Amino acid sequence: MVVRPALTFALAAAAAAAAGAQPIDALLVTGGHGFDEEPFLAMFEAMDDVEITHVVQPEANAIFETGDLGDYDVVVFYDMYQEITEEQKAALLEAIEGGLGIVALHHHLASWGAWPEWHEILGGHYYTQETVVDGETRPASTFQHDVSVDVEVAGGHPITEGVEDFTIYDEVYGSFWVSPEVEVLLTTDHPDSTREIAWATHYGEGLIAYIQLGHGREAYENESYRTLVSNAIAWAASD
Repeated sequence: MVVRPALTFALAAAAAAAAGAQPIDALLVTGGHGFDEEPFLAMFEAMDDVEITHVVQPEANAIFETGDLGDYDVVVFYDMYQEITEEQKAALLEAIEGGLGIVALHHHLASWGAWPEWHEILGGHYYTQETVVDGETRPASTFQHDVSVDVEVAGGHPITEGVEDFTIYDEVYGSFWVSPEVEVLLTTDHPDSTREIAWATHYGEGLIAYIQLGHGREAYENESYRTLVSNAIAWAASD
């Protein structure tokens, strides 16, 4: 079993259970990209209705194969990892088809770059180099950090409930691919960013959300961003 590294996670879940609510069991996956760990994890500690198990890749890949994904309602990806076996792929997709929720954040859009099916399912792809897809040449994606980003809520959705248009100090990505099949939730007119920066989709019975925002402390402590992540976890974990 995976050991929950922060006692506060368990305490928050226990408090929620004592109040009569069943906490959401979430597997939080990091690895392959540096980040400011203390404020990032504090964002999840503040979610009283979520019990987090935090693992660092390749631990998550190993969990896919063991069948322990059934212990979780949702997987939150904040990794940028490339290795995955065919067996691990199959196990993850089977779990999502059966109803496992997925919330992918920020640099996960560049994970598993050699697994195009994953990005079709996720609804987007950050290309680390120029890539040919079905005869179409897609340029390498770009990034620009430490910028002020004006964010517009694209429409009503459980993930954007309680969130109005806002400004965040964060990192933008440009020239990444977004599937025309997704439901767009957030947009921006920042000149260095692709317009669509958050969306919802599904695979089988599994609900999938992606939020491009979330580079550093300024983002983690932004109340609109915190609400979006919390809402996305609750939505993806719902039946």
